[in-house]
Amino acid sequence: MEKKKKEHPQVKNGFRKKWMGKIIILAIYTALLSILYLYMMSLNTHPIVAFLTNLFLFLVFLGIIIKGKNIKSFYSRLFRSKKERMLSQSQTRKRRYELKKEIQNSTIKEIAPISLDFKYKKTLLRKCDNCGMVLPAFAKKCYNCGKELS
Repeated sequence: MEKKKKEHPQVKNGFRKKWMGKIIILAIYTALLSILYLYMMSLNTHPIVAFLTNLFLFLVFLGIIIKGKNIKSFYSRLFRSKKERMLSQSQTRKRRYELKKEIQNSTIKEIAPISLDFKYKKTLLRKCDNCGMVLPAFAKKCYNCGKELS
């Protein structure tokens, strides 16, 4: 004969109570969302916008209920604790051989001075003096008023 494991009744009831509480909260929240949907419809909101808003709010709340408090925060997933870092480093640590290079006293090289005197390129755009229209640099006449450009 096979022996079946008997679960402790308090553990089983605690699990059921936890999920029953979550289901009741979810039902109340769904009722509130349906009231919100009807209110949005009374304000002449587009039905798709009202539906998507309620769906978003429902899914956010559902995620909070299902995941609970056992999930690590986003910050703690990005920046691990010192113990976790040390553990992962010790597991993947290998011997690294480094060559040390001695720096010899060498003479400092002098660099030729740089001249900052230069001319800018021609602009690609310019304005008409008469009407103020922006024109390409190659234009001979203004497209708007017909004035010759210098």
